[in-house]
Amino acid sequence: MKEEFLQYLWATKQVYPSDLITTSGQSIKIINTGEQNFHSGPDFFNANLKINDILWTGNVEIHIKTSDWLKHKHQNDTAYNNVILHVVFENDMDLKMNNGQPMATLVLKNSEDQILYENYLRLVKSPAKIACAIQVKEIPAIKMISWLSKVVVERLQRKVGELKIELEQNSNDWEELFYRHLAKQFGMKINADPFQWLAAALPFTTVSRQKDSLLQLESILFGQSGLLPEIEEDDYTATLIREYLFLQIKFQLRPLPTHSWKFMRLRPNNFPTIRIAQLAGLLFRQPKLFRLCMETTNLAELNNIFEVSASDYWNNHYRFGKISKNYPKNLGKQAINVILINTVVPFKFLYGKVNGDDTLVQESISLLEKIESEDNKIIRAWKSVGILPGAALESQALLELQKMYCDKKQCLRCELGNYLLGRN
Repeated sequence: MKEEFLQYLWATKQVYPSDLITTSGQSIKIINTGEQNFHSGPDFFNANLKINDILWTGNVEIHIKTSDWLKHKHQNDTAYNNVILHVVFENDMDLKMNNGQPMATLVLKNSEDQILYENYLRLVKSPAKIACAIQVKEIPAIKMISWLSKVVVERLQRKVGELKIELEQNSNDWEELFYRHLAKQFGMKINADPFQWLAAALPFTTVSRQKDSLLQLESILFGQSGLLPEIEEDDYTATLIREYLFLQIKFQLRPLPTHSWKFMRLRPNNFPTIRIAQLAGLLFRQPKLFRLCMETTNLAELNNIFEVSASDYWNNHYRFGKISKNYPKNLGKQAINVILINTVVPFKFLYGKVNGDDTLVQESISLLEKIESEDNKIIRAWKSVGILPGAALESQALLELQKMYCDKKQCLRCELGNYLLGRN
């Protein structure tokens, strides 16, 4: 027996028989099971129970065995002083509260729904990445949409919770934090860390002082990245080297190790050299980028903000000194969508929350409804079982569902899992 399954039975009132009796013979009527707690402390807060016709309000703790109360040292934890009922699968001892009175204990052994438990085990023991893959298409569309709408908000709240901590650590400097997260997205998945290191090693205040010169922005970004050659490959490289040596002394800069960056198994358009050049172009074109993104409400206008190209040198280069086929290196639509989804939307959501602007919060969610669905390994797995996201709102929800529920086998916390269990 799993403790989380007992918690599920209690939360959904699927405890048997209907005439519940404690180990001491007291009758129990569940008025409200309480609010489930997924952190430290009792499993359910503020439950309302009628025990022998006396109304009780307090907490409920659930264990496999009664002795687990002592095993987990709850008797020494004041957080458990207000427990009004101990729900167990097996009663292996008589338990008393700190005041010497018997603990009201409900035993579920031999009264649980065995078929329900077997269905639950099939889900959580499934080797598939999506445990309910075979059954998921049977879930009504309205229930799927409702659950994904909740999960995408959970994802935003989780993300902005992390952002808020970072914001406090950065002295509430919105522009600096936005710049760092923006840089991370330019690295995509493979070079996300080096781009973050680059932004951390080159604060926004330093970068913004070069905003009037694209060449200086390129020189300081390439120089700090460690990708700028020591040898003057051509006139452009020579100019960047000269500019960076001046800025390096001026700002006492120390570049990243060149080996930080990855080129292998990347399409040339995703090479870090191209992405750095595009980032420089964006910072040159939009020096007030954070404010502009917060104030812009139209998706087409937001797309236009990020429609930038690398400078002319990169039209026929992917690396310094190596000539390639000539064509502009524009920041593509997919890359722009990634930036909007993972940087602009969370920052709009948080900025709205911090400033009490509900319009901005709703605007961030509305943007996800308009941006195209992402296409990655996880989304393709959901598509293979018949779940087809129509926009980023759904794809973001599916990513969160996979990470926080499916990968952790949290089927009982998932409304889809609950539905499938309840119908079998």
